[in-house]
Amino acid sequence: GNLEAYEAASSPIVLNNPSVVPQQQATTTPEPVVAPNTQAPPVAGSKPSDVNSQYFEEVLGKLQAASGSGKMGLKENLSASEAEDLSKAILDMRAMLLDELGNGIPPGTNTFE
Repeated sequence: GNLEAYEAASSPIVLNNPSVVPQQQATTTPEPVVAPNTQAPPVAGSKPSDVNSQYFEEVLGKLQAASGSGKMGLKENLSASEAEDLSKAILDMRAMLLDELGNGIPPGTNTFE
């Protein structure tokens, strides 16, 4: 009765053909998802004409001018007012980027001259 059922359930499983080993599932790397390109790529040497991109270029210039071998990768003689200006510019840029993420790039402003 119950003893035979227990012994049958607890006994090791024997394969009918021990030479057959279950195959592992093939692992595949999923194809990367690429967003469709909705705008033409910028032409080398061209400047963006929309206000946000022009501001981002300005902030990039400020960051490059402030870079150096000092604390946090900044130049050692960075004044407090320069640091504040840079901090404000980064926060403004962040707000602009978040706005673009939420609302999209305003139509007609993503062109290059």
